[in-house]
Amino acid sequence: MTWSGAIVLVAVAFLVISMVKNWLNATLSFSITICLFLITGILSPSEALSGFANEQLAIIVLLVILGNVFKKLPSMGKVLSLMLRPNTSKQFLFKLVTLTSGFSSFLNNTPLVAILLPFIQKWGSKKWLSVSKVLIPLSYASILGGCTTLVGTSTNLIVNGMVVEAGLEPLGMFDFTAVGFVMLVIGISYLVIFSNRLPDNETVTNQFVENSRDFVIEMHVQPKSDVVGASVEAAGLRNLDGVYLIEIIRKSQNIYPVGPKEVIRANDVLLFAGNTERVRDLTEEHKGLSLPEACQLPEKDVDNIIEVVISQNSRLAGKKIKATNFRGKYDGVILGVHRNGERLRGKIGKIVLEPGDVLLVLAGKDFLKRMENNPHFYILSNQEEEKQIHSYKAVIFLLGLITAIGTAVLYDISLMVSLSVLLLLCMTLKMIKPSNIRNSIDFNLILIIGLGLALGKAMINSGAAKFITEKGFSMLQDINPWTVLIALFLITNALSSFITGKAAVAIIFPITLLISSKLGVEAKPLILAMTFGAAANFMTPIGYQTNLMVYGPGGYRFTDFFKMGLPLTLIYAFVTATILNYTYY
Repeated sequence: MTWSGAIVLVAVAFLVISMVKNWLNATLSFSITICLFLITGILSPSEALSGFANEQLAIIVLLVILGNVFKKLPSMGKVLSLMLRPNTSKQFLFKLVTLTSGFSSFLNNTPLVAILLPFIQKWGSKKWLSVSKVLIPLSYASILGGCTTLVGTSTNLIVNGMVVEAGLEPLGMFDFTAVGFVMLVIGISYLVIFSNRLPDNETVTNQFVENSRDFVIEMHVQPKSDVVGASVEAAGLRNLDGVYLIEIIRKSQNIYPVGPKEVIRANDVLLFAGNTERVRDLTEEHKGLSLPEACQLPEKDVDNIIEVVISQNSRLAGKKIKATNFRGKYDGVILGVHRNGERLRGKIGKIVLEPGDVLLVLAGKDFLKRMENNPHFYILSNQEEEKQIHSYKAVIFLLGLITAIGTAVLYDISLMVSLSVLLLLCMTLKMIKPSNIRNSIDFNLILIIGLGLALGKAMINSGAAKFITEKGFSMLQDINPWTVLIALFLITNALSSFITGKAAVAIIFPITLLISSKLGVEAKPLILAMTFGAAANFMTPIGYQTNLMVYGPGGYRFTDFFKMGLPLTLIYAFVTATILNYTYY
């Protein structure tokens, strides 16, 4: 073990523990690690930055941008209603997971799930179907479909980038299909049969509306009150301890979000949320405010409550709500935060946000516009509210997408080039604006992928990957390839369950190459086994972005994913090892 190898192993251990324990967000953890390698000379500046010039990274960005065009296809709600029209709950679920997995084979599954979530919530209002019975199957189906092709999931593309960087032959579009399709059939059957084991939970919004008397307090401004004629800020109602003014009801007018310069008038009704006990103290501080009463939100406001899920790479993660300036940036008021299906209590402003948290937001008129294509949130709103593109443009987009992927498969044309042409066409026809492109790019994701590629180089340069291979797999010569394949799957899967697949493949890929060399066998099946292990992530909500998207809205607990995902993971590992071993060895 060299000193550089020891540094890399310690740094990788820090990286894993930091992300598992949520000490630092993934982007900062990777940045610190790579900076250490630069300072110690393990990586040169060109090696550290080479990952950002990787073609597969550009393809991932293009697919994410085009996914936002897909979200705006007209009449998606009507199409979904027609395709998913159910007779029984099992039929609805079968159609849903089949449709989702089919689209996910060639489309980024994050915008696809974002489209389907509000649609499913509408079905959840029907007595025969609970949202929590469907959302985990929705996420799992998108993962199963994504594992069937090269472009189905960003993890596959990242690994392909590593393969090219290592000087190996690139992975083909359908190299994943033999395993992926078999597991798609098995997985759909599993989800339909065992979905009844999932909990029967109410939606977060319904829970809030039903229990809003415990959360919202109403105060009346008397004509002689000392706050009449004063602004909210001047009256001392702006930065209260543990409570905040969410709305002013003035005759037939509802004012929200309430700005600091808003002037209070006689007979206004003030609605406060948060630590409602604190509101009672205001009657002692200000004369002419009537004693507070528990109340329901006005019926028209309930329609404007939108669930917002914090994304995996959101820059809001790790910040206190009061430090986000949410009201000013997004024209919305945070009514509450739900985590693991339970509302966090106490002072709203002091809650530190985490990926997967569900924010209940009382949305102002500009909220959806300001949040459009924002990569830091998943908005669970009615798709009819979003601006849609014309029907003929939708046909052009779908034909263009099929053509772009088809030319990359059938002809010697780079997928990046064909997708770039499609994006240029979308911009020319004004399906997407340049400003929307900027907003839809997840820069944290780009940093993690680029720095992850550099991490792989550091493990090889330092000898850390060789050390792990020799010590951890010292008996490889006596192990058959099937066992190695299943071991690679399970190790990568376990790691990706807690630090995401993108980080896991960055650590395991160089080790996989050395295992191949040590065994004297073809590297491709080992790489595929590792990739399936990273992408087929069912056991935790934090391992894959679609799991995180359904985590809060479904009111799930961490164990719900483990109970449903563990059997599916073990089946996937067995099928992967068996098919790859039969095909290649």
